[in-house]
Amino acid sequence: PNIHMSPPRRPPAPPPGAETASADGFAVRRDPQGPHLVTVKRIELGEVSGLPTQQLRAAALHLSGVDALELETATDSARAVVADGDVQLGPVIVTTGEQGTRVEVTRAAVEGVAVTIRRLADGRLAGFNHLESTDPSAAPATVPDSEAASSDPGFTLAVDELVVAPGSRISFQDQGVSPRFNALAEVTELQVTQIDTRERGRLSPYRVAATVNEFGKLELAGDVQLLSADPTLTAKGSVSGIGLPPLSSYTVPAIGYNLTSGQLSADIDFRFDEGVIDGALDLRLANIQVASAQNKKTQRTLRLLGSPLESALDTVRDSKNNVRLTLPVRGNLQDPQFDLSNVMGTAMVGAVQSAVLTYVKVSVLPLAALGTVLDVVGATTQIQLSPVEFVAGESTPREQGFDDYLTALAGVAGDRPGLRFRLCGLATGADASGDDDAGADELLTLAGDRASLIKRRLIGDKGIAAERLFICQPQVVDDDSPPRVEVRVDK
Repeated sequence: PNIHMSPPRRPPAPPPGAETASADGFAVRRDPQGPHLVTVKRIELGEVSGLPTQQLRAAALHLSGVDALELETATDSARAVVADGDVQLGPVIVTTGEQGTRVEVTRAAVEGVAVTIRRLADGRLAGFNHLESTDPSAAPATVPDSEAASSDPGFTLAVDELVVAPGSRISFQDQGVSPRFNALAEVTELQVTQIDTRERGRLSPYRVAATVNEFGKLELAGDVQLLSADPTLTAKGSVSGIGLPPLSSYTVPAIGYNLTSGQLSADIDFRFDEGVIDGALDLRLANIQVASAQNKKTQRTLRLLGSPLESALDTVRDSKNNVRLTLPVRGNLQDPQFDLSNVMGTAMVGAVQSAVLTYVKVSVLPLAALGTVLDVVGATTQIQLSPVEFVAGESTPREQGFDDYLTALAGVAGDRPGLRFRLCGLATGADASGDDDAGADELLTLAGDRASLIKRRLIGDKGIAAERLFICQPQVVDDDSPPRVEVRVDK
């Protein structure tokens, strides 16, 4: 409803019995003086019947030079959200009457289209505001939507299947970050079904496959509400092979770090509903390297993680140098207070913290299976394993489970090549109870010998590199706790 059509400059009016018709084009606006929603340079109809009745049927309809959602500020590369489309439709039924004009299409095939999605600095999507009526008399506020849809003359469109041919392009630019983020997707498959603008709120199933920035791959499927100022979209799928450095436009203001190298792959599951996004990305970051931007957000990230981001990522790297994170994304993109960078920053720091805790619970499972206690120290991500206990007064470990402990520790070290281990020898009151002449120096030497023994065994028997094992300054504690070497994980 409330959509206005300017007639073709040369209306199709073939003589009786003619099977084809053509026209120079037409334009569609929501308001008589408003910007174009759709413009078409030329129309060609084949196998036309029904003229001059209120219903026209055509076996084929060809629209060339199709633009949709005229941009407020055109550029050399884009004058509309959708530009230069070539559309083949058929069969087509056009019905006119008191309820306006109704166009029904069985199949629409689009070729050569260029789509430009531009997020402005204020968060709006350029061109989509044209879907909102600017004529205050167009739709009285007292009329319910259902009544307005059935009583106001207008234009409605139904398409059973919309297919976009390979080679069409979708470009995205985010002007709300610096430097501006740009992405280009070339469509290899795009299909939308069950489109009907008469049914407000209707969701149309879709699926899309595309290459992204030449080397990446994107596959998505879900439902979308088309031709709405506040579109609804659900999306499930995956993306792979996306270079990380361009995403620094988001990570620098979000967490204070540049992404200097690496590739992103992700499983995607989210919903975009009337400007509100809610979902999650399961990320795999291959060979990720970061560098501090040395701004306020860098310090905030350090406080939240308890360590530099580089160290936290090293904690959760697997043996193939991959980092896996689950990144929740939530917020209202049209809220003036919404800051995509802040949302991403909070989510990313939380995801790293969660990944470290998951590592504690899962990746060190071989040690836990042996009855080892795992602790997260304070509010940081420092990991302390169960200690290796020693015979009182000796540098001999208790034999029960000792070799199994070292084997499990070596397995964790092999799975996480970025981890380092601190070996902290302790002598206790139990060491002095059997030797009244044992002084502090002797106890400190004993504590140091115990840590050295563990390091020697891990290097010689288990193959852990010496540069990953660090011996702490030995300590003497005045209690009756078991003599031991504490094993701590450094990121």
